[in-house]
Amino acid sequence: MQPNDFGEVLKSVTDTASEIMAAGPKDLNDLLAAMQDDLEDAIGRMEAGDYWRADRSARRSAAHTLLIAAAIYRMASNVPAAGKRH
Repeated sequence: MQPNDFGEVLKSVTDTASEIMAAGPKDLNDLLAAMQDDLEDAIGRMEAGDYWRADRSARRSAAHTLLIAAAIYRMASNVPAAGKRH
């Protein structure tokens, strides 16, 4: 890895997570299934030598994981959703 790789990937993952959220509400089970599918796709493509597509799938998987973590955080801490604060 190079020094800027982490920041570049993190920005891409958060951008992708925002795009997924903008597409509409997702059930936690849907996010889990999508994360697993994307990760399996990334591994398969990497093993086949298709690193560009493996990278895209890995980033999508990470974006779904980020959304899962955010959803669990909200459930665990009872943080009110945006617009629901009193």
